[in-house]
Amino acid sequence: IIGEYEFTKDALDSYIAWYEKQERNLKAGTFHIQDGRFGGYIARRATHVKKISMCLSASRSNEVNINLKDFERAKELLERTEKKMSKAFKGMGKSQIAEMTDKVLTVIMARKKIKRSEVLRYLYGDIDIWTLEQVERVLAGMKVIEIRVLNEESDALYTYTGAAK
Repeated sequence: IIGEYEFTKDALDSYIAWYEKQERNLKAGTFHIQDGRFGGYIARRATHVKKISMCLSASRSNEVNINLKDFERAKELLERTEKKMSKAFKGMGKSQIAEMTDKVLTVIMARKKIKRSEVLRYLYGDIDIWTLEQVERVLAGMKVIEIRVLNEESDALYTYTGAAK
């Protein structure tokens, strides 16, 4: 394959409309990936969709044009990939408890409701009560869990409320 890839007319019209919407969202600060670590990626998103479109075109023919189907498939692949993209960095960060926060959240998400004592038993080799209390405050502050104190058992019940990962 030799030459520069170009969009067909209908693909170009669709790309321009999509690109302008992306720019409006950027200016408004509404991103489809709500993770600050992806700021650079979000700024290059249009380049990625073009490159995926080129790959799809090359897989289909030796012509150097990107048709509407190539562009639509590229958008769909990109959006499907982005849904789990934040997992690439999960448990990473400058916070000393970032990894533990992710481990605890993963356990709570899997169980939906779980007692503090159960989390400690499950992660006993990785976490102590003092770290777990810090993690609790982080997760409650993120509004991804609710904590109910169980006075009669000297325990707490974590309930996953959603909106994370």
